[in-house]
Amino acid sequence: MNYTGEKCVVCNNVFDDESDVVVCPECGAPHHRECYKKENRCGLYENHAGKIKWERSVNKTVIIEAPKTENHYTESETNAENDFHDERFNITEDEYLFSEKYLGYNPNEDIGGATLKEAAAFVKSNTMYYIPIFKKMKDMGIKMSFNILSLLFPPFFFANRRMWGWALLSSAISVILSMPAALMMIIDDNLQNGYQMFTENVMNFILSNKTELAFVSNICNFVDLGIRLLFCFLGNRIYYHFVIKSIKSMKSRGISDKDTISSAGGVKPLSMIAVIAINFVFIMAALFIMSFMLEFTAMFLR
Repeated sequence: MNYTGEKCVVCNNVFDDESDVVVCPECGAPHHRECYKKENRCGLYENHAGKIKWERSVNKTVIIEAPKTENHYTESETNAENDFHDERFNITEDEYLFSEKYLGYNPNEDIGGATLKEAAAFVKSNTMYYIPIFKKMKDMGIKMSFNILSLLFPPFFFANRRMWGWALLSSAISVILSMPAALMMIIDDNLQNGYQMFTENVMNFILSNKTELAFVSNICNFVDLGIRLLFCFLGNRIYYHFVIKSIKSMKSRGISDKDTISSAGGVKPLSMIAVIAINFVFIMAALFIMSFMLEFTAMFLR
């Protein structure tokens, strides 16, 4: 695409035949390469929220291309590769240039043992969020990024993304750390409503050590917050390793087609219902174990 006569949206200077032009993959706005690098984002970034596309003033044909960075292609490079086609994933040159799934990145780029298109197939949903993060983790060694779901509901995040080991671990930690506070609530509710869940020995033991129990409860709350923050900032890193490990495992077994990779990944919202059931089992088990331990401790100290 010839942008001669158009203006750079950053410096507002007119492009000539020798200008080195890169184009925003989101809105199609042209930039001098140096202007794009200097801003490190599109000069019309504020238009992206409204999905407003840049329009030519010289020729009204609109095209969205990828900006050239280390792993991006410009139009001149793709024109030199008119035969670009990946049979396994059926990615044509036009799909490469215009597909939102790859955000202008090279779909054949390795990101740690799997190609970008394989990772996108496995992630399946919300690739516009995860693919740039995975690429930064591979290229820049970034380990931490923010994930609000893994802060608020770590077991739900891990189960929804099929990371069952982490889902069970985070559920167990959450239940264990919530036990002191839950125990205090149960005792207070018992006293207010006149029923007794624990034996008299346990009740007396807890009531005589309520100050210590409240202190332990506060400590557990701080520990729980710290673990949630760890999951918040490392959740995407954990998911990145899970994606790469899963794809490498499938490829080692001769599985490489897009549909199979995609079916093994993605999200599974029904898993969150399973997490609720698992949490209930953990809570019942924890209460039973705690009741037994308290009964034993009360008898021992009596």
